[in-house]
Amino acid sequence: MDAKFQQSGRPIAERVVAAAELTNVTFDAYFNHTLFHELSHGLGPGLITGPDGKRVDARLLLKEIYSTIEECKADVTGLWNALLAMDRKWLSGVTQGQLFSTYTGLMFRSMRFGIDEPHGQGTAIQWNWFREKGAIAPSGDGKFSTEAAKSREAVRSLANELLMIEATGDYARGKALIEKYGRSSPEIDATIAKLSDIPVDITPVFVGAGER
Repeated sequence: MDAKFQQSGRPIAERVVAAAELTNVTFDAYFNHTLFHELSHGLGPGLITGPDGKRVDARLLLKEIYSTIEECKADVTGLWNALLAMDRKWLSGVTQGQLFSTYTGLMFRSMRFGIDEPHGQGTAIQWNWFREKGAIAPSGDGKFSTEAAKSREAVRSLANELLMIEATGDYARGKALIEKYGRSSPEIDATIAKLSDIPVDITPVFVGAGER
């Protein structure tokens, strides 16, 4: 994770996040959001009552959009849970400002994998939702700044939308969310274009027993 952050995460954030917030971009914020993302996959119902009154796995009702909704949900509720942990003094070493600035910068790391795949499309939903809510705003130099109070509300409102989609298995509602927010924009395309010389990811090489 440190290699991912040093080779692509931080360099991307340096070109995306407003200069005044760059000191908020930290490995600990990246690591903890990733940790809470994985933990948050467990949130929400597994079995729900389907249209026919029978108990069914929610993902079956959401069909091909399930992965995008689920990855987006894990990101957003991961943020919410990290904030909750900080509020209750369960998590230290990370501030709210660090969490939001790091999250904002590294969203472009995910979108570079492709907005037509679940992680990238789920991240596009978040970016477009946060921009619409004013939680992320242009800083005037081609970069972006965050607004703490609006960011908290954007996290809450998007988490509610995603969890309700999964809780009800509402395919139409999920599809509408993706069609409106899960797409690129001239702003996203222009920002990604500025990152072309930064590695998209790393290739881990592990030395096996008896090898050098």
